[in-house]
Amino acid sequence: MDDVRSSYLNQRLSGSYSGLDTFLRNNKRFQDKAAVEKELLKLDAFSLHRKVTSKFKRRRTLFRFANEILACDLKDISNITKENSN
Repeated sequence: MDDVRSSYLNQRLSGSYSGLDTFLRNNKRFQDKAAVEKELLKLDAFSLHRKVTSKFKRRRTLFRFANEILACDLKDISNITKENSN
């Protein structure tokens, strides 16, 4: 798997320093996607600039009819601005 490292870090080859799919598309000799990804994750150049996806728990939003949430956003509350520190 040393070929994967050298191919990814070689700037003369197309697909180097790119994402996994682009790297595999430009280097047809690597067939096993999981093995290539496992090897690339060991490289700082690949893993440091990787997109971070974070899933977090969201609050439930309940509404009785369509566009009710939009109606709340448009509500005029200028009469209570003094109590809300503007």
